[in-house]
Amino acid sequence: MTREIFSLCDNQWQFASVAQKSFTDHANDIGTAREWVPAQIPGDVRLDLLRAGKISDPFIAENNEQSQWIDARDWWYTRAFELQIERGARAFLIFEGIDYQSAVFVNDQPLGRHAGMFSRQVYEITDIRRPRSDNFQFAIRVWGADALPKMQLAFTKKIWKQLIRPLIAPPNEPFPDRFATLKCQMQFGWDFAPRLRACGIWDDAFVVITRTVFIEDAFIQSQVSDQKSRARVIARCTLDSDREQSARISCLIREKKSRAQILTNSQTRALARGKQVIAIEMEIENPRVWNPWDRGEPNLSELEIQIESQDGEPFDSISETFGIRALELGPIAARKNSEPWTFVLNGAREFLRGANWVPLDAIPARVMRADYETRLKQARAANINFLRVWGGGLKEKRAFYDLCDELGILVWQEFPFAGAVVDQFPSDTAHLNFVRAECGAIVRALRNHPSLVAWCGGNEFNSRANRAIVSTLREIISDEDGTRPFKPASP
Repeated sequence: MTREIFSLCDNQWQFASVAQKSFTDHANDIGTAREWVPAQIPGDVRLDLLRAGKISDPFIAENNEQSQWIDARDWWYTRAFELQIERGARAFLIFEGIDYQSAVFVNDQPLGRHAGMFSRQVYEITDIRRPRSDNFQFAIRVWGADALPKMQLAFTKKIWKQLIRPLIAPPNEPFPDRFATLKCQMQFGWDFAPRLRACGIWDDAFVVITRTVFIEDAFIQSQVSDQKSRARVIARCTLDSDREQSARISCLIREKKSRAQILTNSQTRALARGKQVIAIEMEIENPRVWNPWDRGEPNLSELEIQIESQDGEPFDSISETFGIRALELGPIAARKNSEPWTFVLNGAREFLRGANWVPLDAIPARVMRADYETRLKQARAANINFLRVWGGGLKEKRAFYDLCDELGILVWQEFPFAGAVVDQFPSDTAHLNFVRAECGAIVRALRNHPSLVAWCGGNEFNSRANRAIVSTLREIISDEDGTRPFKPASP
């Protein structure tokens, strides 16, 4: 037995509303929900209400204003699921993105509470009590947008708010409540977007079955020699073992397009109980490097990792796509002492022809791979080779970055901070710890994509006045990636 994946992305869910509570309230109030209606995952409360005929299309006339009541309710999503867990196997429930505050229950047992739109949630459900061996009831409570955290200002900030209010054009105001979240900032209202604070299970959801070892994550780094005659590949695997044991870890690297095998590596490691990171180094002769589309082929590789017992019993396996390429940021050619802004890919300076990428839909749950593919192919046809993923928007779904890898389009990724020029984001310890957790998850989700060539703190904010945020982001990138340049803010 190796890894099995069971998707929860379907229309087998149902949802209902309950009275809004504070996110700090731990009560399980699913019993008070009434009028359950069908729901779909990935999804959004508004989309499900629209399909059920409970609201009119929020993008027509004044319908969005008339549906703001949705934000004042909380929502339960639930689904029955039959799953056999064999003796010695382990099961994990995984959500790639719940927007924004949520609590997860399985068979009425609370598994965890989470705030943040972009980070993955992983829950082991192996030992959950169930009425029958194969019966699970998943229930996810999602808080409505009116329960989002609000800005808490010290007395001096309240005075400053009054002083700078005339400098900010209405209906905007200093220190808006959106600063207290790492939610898609444009959902609070922007010059091109309505005030529509989406909520729901907006990204993929699935169950993974493994044996005694679970591969939670694999970070693949590559270093290319100056002559591009060889590359060193380092796979850093985050493993969760349910016991102390020896395991054989096998790695196979192949070309993704042709499936031609490049190399194999197998070694035995002693695993501790619990989570640990195992690093495996490999060397490739004459690698086929990843290029932006105007420089050559965006060659992609695939790393298959398999973990087995000493007797050859498979525990878990995953496949990750990556690209081998050299990246550095150099000075502007005409100004040798300038701040580095020239991207150098595989030893060649790249002339950037860029565009700003904003979310394709104010309700991002309904954006699918086909939607991304249409727009990205249009961008490439327009001679664009570089996209700035704007800080007022999203960490897009995985399909966006997969397609940029395949199409050879470079990506500049901003974190969800935007528009703090004369005011500031929160900088208290609790908020900085939250930033560390949520933005760290963003980095871990995207760091294997060769198309991603730069991190940026966000959109149009004062990096000096927000030194604490910038410093925290810099530390996150150093700890979780360390292979790409970082710019404090997009000016």
